[in-house]
Amino acid sequence: MLSFPIAMAAADKEEKRIEKEARKTEKAWREEGWKLFGRQDTLRLALVSHHRKLQRLGESARELFGTAVAANKEQAASLHRRAELNAKALFVKERRSYIVGKAVTELGLSAGGTDDFERFVGETRLNAEGVVKRELTESFAKIRQTEGGKTEIVVYYIFDTSAADPDIQALIRQYKASGKE
Repeated sequence: MLSFPIAMAAADKEEKRIEKEARKTEKAWREEGWKLFGRQDTLRLALVSHHRKLQRLGESARELFGTAVAANKEQAASLHRRAELNAKALFVKERRSYIVGKAVTELGLSAGGTDDFERFVGETRLNAEGVVKRELTESFAKIRQTEGGKTEIVVYYIFDTSAADPDIQALIRQYKASGKE
């Protein structure tokens, strides 16, 4: 176990690394024309906050982002909503794949079109959509005007994968209890 001064030094070193990486990323993004969207602070502060959240969650943290591009100067709010929907759709697809993998390994279901498998897959869709509503929260968004006059936005999210595991286990328990195993 690390002593308190050593642990503090390690934490300070990690904080400095995060700050340095944030400054470097902010500089590169600014050169590419990116600005922070919907917040009053700076890209650097948004990046630092984002990385702290990732660090706090540890291995259960999952970074996700959605993108949207408009050919004209579409209102930023509607473009932001399109990017949000893009991220959520990607997330649902990814979570369903994960849950289906759990079904195959933990329940021994065959991925080959059986009624039981298809019913379980249908239930995973509802589960994944519910998790999105509860657990997927925006970290920050960046926006820019491209040289071709298009507006581009990227919305970043952080998801705690461990928060969804109880839902997956509940689905598996429910399936087992129904006697379909």
